[in-house]
Parts: sequence; C-alpha cells; structure tokens
Amino acid sequence: RTCQHQMTVTPTSADEVAALAELLEGARDRRAACSALVRALVPSVGSWCTLHAREDPRRVVLLAAAHADAGAARRLRDEERRRLRDLAELPAGDLEAGCLVARVLRGGAPRRVAVREAGDCVAVAGDVERGAMLEAMGTTSLLALPLRTRDDGGVDAVLTVGRVREAAPFDDADEAHALRLARVAGVALRALARVEAAQQAH
Repeated sequence: RTCQHQMTVTPTSADEVAALAELLEGARDRRAACSALVRALVPSVGSWCTLHAREDPRRVVLLAAAHADAGAARRLRDEERRRLRDLAELPAGDLEAGCLVARVLRGGAPRRVAVREAGDCVAVAGDVERGAMLEAMGTTSLLALPLRTRDDGGVDAVLTVGRVREAAPFDDADEAHALRLARVAGVALRALARVEAAQQAH
C-alpha cells in the first residue's frame, strides 16, 4: 500500500542540514551512518529513500533503504538486492544506458524525474519488475543525487529519494535542499571512511 502523508520539507532550513550533520557524525561506523541517512530523509524529504554505492566498475550494491511504510521498506530492500545481483553481472559500459542510479554514477550529476506515464517507472528503474514495484508504491517524482564518500572525490554513491501521489512533485527548491543534505552526507561518510581505513591499518 502507499503511505498517506504529506512531505514536510523546508528547502531553506539550515536546522535540518545541521541536524543531519550531527546525526551522521555520531554514527559508530559507515554502515550505521548509511542507515541513519536514509531514515533521516523519510518522510521529511521523500516517501522513500535508497542509498547505492559502486564497489568497483562492475558492481553496484544497496547500502540502505527506508520507506514511510515499514512493509514497503522490506520489499524495496529485497527487490533492490535481487536486481543488483543481476546488475553486478553487466559490463561497465552497459551501465551508462541502465537505471537512474547507474546514469548518475556514470555522469556524476543529479537527476530529477517526474513520472507522468505508465512506462516512466520502467525507464527510471531499468527493468520491468522494479518499474512495476515503483508504480505499485505510487511513485510520481524522484531525485537521484550523487555522493562522494571517498577522498578521491569521484562520485561513488547515489542517494535516491522518491515521492508518492499524496505529495507534491520535487521542484527546484527541493532539489537544492536535497543537494545540501547530500553534501553533508558525503563529508560525514568520507570522515568515517578515513577512520575505518586508519583502524584497518593498525
């Protein structure tokens, strides 16, 4: 079922940015920070949120997922993991024409998508099954945001936020606000990566 709620995003809110920074800085490790990140964006920014990362040129993994409906969150995680097992088998060049996450990983720029027709979710998802899942959740608008979680500065993760029928589509202000949150998340995840690398070196 789709969730019945309204978005409460305040695009100019410095408080939300500061709160996210504090939340992520307090995480015990990168895994906990990733889970905290997607939960923090639901429902204030979107109805659901996923975080994907590229482990190497041929492998993309789902790090965390959240949904305002707990049952939908489980289905989202299960379906993403199933689909990403297939995605991991694709040559890197094929990812460029694949799903929204793959396109952001390849291009490094944010993407905002409005779902207006039945086939739009399939085009976003890159396959029929996940497109059907997005449609079943009532997804009408998506933001896919590039994250830089490593010190080399390259885009190696994508934060995707979706809204459903009960919420207004993402606009320019929403995108600008979400990008600020993504930058904060990238800073925090890079710091945690450095800590974990130092721990592994000893």
